[in-house]
Amino acid sequence: MVGTPNDFDFWLGTWDACWEQDGAEQHGTNTITKRYGDRVVYEQFDARPAVDFQGMSVSVYSEPLDRWLQTWVDEEGNYWALEGAFEDGEMTLLCRDGALDYRMRFFDIGTDAFEWSWERSDDDRASWRVAWNIHYTRV
Repeated sequence: MVGTPNDFDFWLGTWDACWEQDGAEQHGTNTITKRYGDRVVYEQFDARPAVDFQGMSVSVYSEPLDRWLQTWVDEEGNYWALEGAFEDGEMTLLCRDGALDYRMRFFDIGTDAFEWSWERSDDDRASWRVAWNIHYTRV
């Protein structure tokens, strides 16, 4: 596998984020830019007004590791350190918290839309359950 600092370029821009919650369609926004000499991908997620929730991430491609490293933080005090790669048209980032594994997937990637999911596994990644799925459409 050989990644590149441009693997996340599909994500750049402003997006309408749409998901289902409590039987209703909800919307938020996500704005993704590159900073620091285009080496850092900076995300600003805002689930308002659907949900009072905001968060941000920074992602960087590590050439020595040939991996993407992402740090997520949010207003609830959550912190996630994920790592992964872009392979077969899909970006997958993983992390572990106690006995649970978590997986973030970007898939069905097109020019103006893609799917994103946050999944968890309690059986050492043998199976995954979707905790949150968001459909992204470019604004």
